[in-house]
Amino acid sequence: MKYIPIAFLLCQFTLSVFAQTTDQINKIDQLFSAWNNATPGVAVAVQQGDKIIYNKAFGLADLEHTIPNTTETIFESGSVAKQFTAMSILLLAAEGKLSLSDDIRKYVPEIPKYNATITIQMLLNHTSGLKDWGSVGSLTGWPRTTQVYTQDLALQIMSKQKSTNFTPGTEYNYSNSNYSLLVTIVERVSGKSLAAFTDEKLFKPLGMAHTQWRDNFREVVPNRAIAYRKDKNTYEQLMPFEDIHGHGGLLTTTGDLLTWNNLLETHAIGGHAVYEWRVQKGKLANGKEIKYAAGLNVSKQFGFDEISHSGSTAGYRAWLAYYPEKKTFHCCTQ
Repeated sequence: MKYIPIAFLLCQFTLSVFAQTTDQINKIDQLFSAWNNATPGVAVAVQQGDKIIYNKAFGLADLEHTIPNTTETIFESGSVAKQFTAMSILLLAAEGKLSLSDDIRKYVPEIPKYNATITIQMLLNHTSGLKDWGSVGSLTGWPRTTQVYTQDLALQIMSKQKSTNFTPGTEYNYSNSNYSLLVTIVERVSGKSLAAFTDEKLFKPLGMAHTQWRDNFREVVPNRAIAYRKDKNTYEQLMPFEDIHGHGGLLTTTGDLLTWNNLLETHAIGGHAVYEWRVQKGKLANGKEIKYAAGLNVSKQFGFDEISHSGSTAGYRAWLAYYPEKKTFHCCTQ
C-alpha cells in the first residue's frame, strides 16, 4: 500500500507553512495524481485554525458505474472509529456511570477470570492481553470478510479463551477485542446501542450528518465508496461483510471527520477533563508509558506533537491527525 507514506508526506507539506500557498496546494495535488478515473479513489482534507485549506477528492467511488469521488463521498474509516467508542466510555465515566478502573467482568461477566484483573482503562490502552477475536476466527478457517461476524459472535469467541496473551497490564498489544468489549460495556451501561448513544451524544450535537455505524452491512448507504483490492492488473471488490463495529465500521466523510477532530481543540463535548482522558498515554504495570491513549496515538511527527490514528478495514484505508502546535487537522480516506 502507498497510502500511509502519502499521508506522512501530506503531513510534511502542510506542517511546513502556516498559510495556504499555491505551491503547497500543487504539491499535495501531485501526491494524489496517481488516483484518477481509472482507479479507486481517495478524499483529502486539511484544516488550519478554522479555515479548510485543502478539500479534494480523486478517482472513482464506484468502478462498475464510473461514479467519481467527491468531497461528500462516504468512506469507511477503519480503526479511526476507535476514538468514538473510547469517547463514549469516557462520557459515561464523566457522568459517574462507570469508572475506568472497574473490572470489566462487572459489566461483561462472560469474560473468564484470568490471573489478573482487566480494567476498562486497559481496554482503552490495548494493555489487557486479550486475544484478537478476528485472529482467533482466522485460525478456525474463517478469516474476516469470509463470514458475517457480529458483536455476539465476537463475544462468544472472546469468552472461550482460557488465557490472555500476557498478564493484563504488563504489555501493549493492539487487539480489536478491547474495543469490541468497550462497545458491549457502553451498551449495557447506557441501555442503548452504540449507534443510538453516539448519535445522541456525538453525531447530532456536532452536526455530523453524514456519519453512521456500519451495523447492518446489507444496508444501502447513498454516496458510499466501494472498497477494492488489485489482483495483478484487475480490481475486485473487497468489502467488510460484517456487522460488528466500534473497533471499526464507522461510515463518514472527510468533512465530518474534520468536524470531529476539532473537539481536540475546542473540548466542546465533555470539557477539558474528558479531553485529558482522551490524550492521556497508557502506562504499564512497571510504570513505562506507551504512546496509545484512548483510541488515539500521542507522539511526535516532524518535530511536532501529533494526535492521530490510522484505519484499515477490507479495502478501505483512513488517516486522521491533529497537530496542536500549528492548529492543523489532516484527514485522508481511501
